[in-house]
Amino acid sequence: MTLKGTFSGNYTPRLDIPSVVEKFMNKELELEKFITHTLPILLNRQGFLN
Repeated sequence: MTLKGTFSGNYTPRLDIPSVVEKFMNKELELEKFITHTLPILLNRQGFLN
């Protein structure tokens, strides 16, 4: 499965996010392999600066 589209292209968050979440919950979409590191929520600004 490939997730295609961009925020400035044909991706419509209001319509597309529910289906992405459903695919993730059904284990049809492996998002974990795209996570490179995690930060505590209090350090989220630092994550954007890195």
